[in-house]
Amino acid sequence: MKLRFPRFDRNESVSAATPAPMTEPETSQPPTESEAPILGPDELALLNAAALDYLRGLSLEDIQRRVDAVSVDEIETEAGIETASKLLEDEGIVIVRDFLDQTQLKSADGAIARVVNALEASSPERNYEDDDILVQSAERVATSYTAMASHQKTVATIRRGADAGMVDVFNVDRLAGDERNALRAPFVSEGLLRLIIEGDNPPEAKNLNLYVNRGITHTRGFHADSFGKSLKGFVYLSDVVSLDDGPYCFVRRTHVDGPWRRANQKISELAQAKTESPFIDVGMAIPVLAPRGSLILSDQAGVHRGIPQAAGAERRVLVMRYL
Repeated sequence: MKLRFPRFDRNESVSAATPAPMTEPETSQPPTESEAPILGPDELALLNAAALDYLRGLSLEDIQRRVDAVSVDEIETEAGIETASKLLEDEGIVIVRDFLDQTQLKSADGAIARVVNALEASSPERNYEDDDILVQSAERVATSYTAMASHQKTVATIRRGADAGMVDVFNVDRLAGDERNALRAPFVSEGLLRLIIEGDNPPEAKNLNLYVNRGITHTRGFHADSFGKSLKGFVYLSDVVSLDDGPYCFVRRTHVDGPWRRANQKISELAQAKTESPFIDVGMAIPVLAPRGSLILSDQAGVHRGIPQAAGAERRVLVMRYL
């Protein structure tokens, strides 16, 4: 079943509100007590709580209005590309409905089945490894982002820290067999690359990852990945129709410098990660509720987070990083 959003003018403003107070895996050792940041996880969670409470109080109609304000139906025509490009430039995010077709979704499902089988063969006490995939649970074999991205096998890492329990699968397309190229093809389509190209330097699509969230009730708060332009494409492989599903949430227009960014930069000097951004204009936040197959393209210099899920919920997302 596909979720359809009512149409609104994309220039229509989102609901006003009083401002309230998809990340690389963390692989560093936790700080010692003497090195511990003043703003630790509990303090950051407290600062993020007001924004989360506000978002949970939104009506479905309001969330749909916010999603529709940054959405397009296609990026295969000149008009579609022009509209999407302006949204990405101005807002830092664009959503493309029905980006993957049923054949492409079926290819993704086959790769996911391989991942699920491997996850079920692992445990918190032991890793799992076969000819095609390594599941890192008890012990980290590949200990950095680069090592996981360049490993000869698909690497599924069960995250620790702020997103504890989330599974990040590097190069999931390798598990699609003969359909691997078909699974990557939409992420390097002419329409998409024209949308994100800058000057004479076309972006390069890097590793294709899969995020699997199963009842992840605590997630990292609002943050940026960096303060330099960094594009990622997210495609929902499961319907995300309520906040309980743990949607991706992006704060419009935070991909460029401004007072909110500068205030958060000062605050995050007290935290371990220097891109924590707990203070946002909640009226600009978009929890992306969308059906399976939808693409979210966003600038990761903008403030974003995954909304905590309800116990028992599951969300699956393909993620392509562009450099």
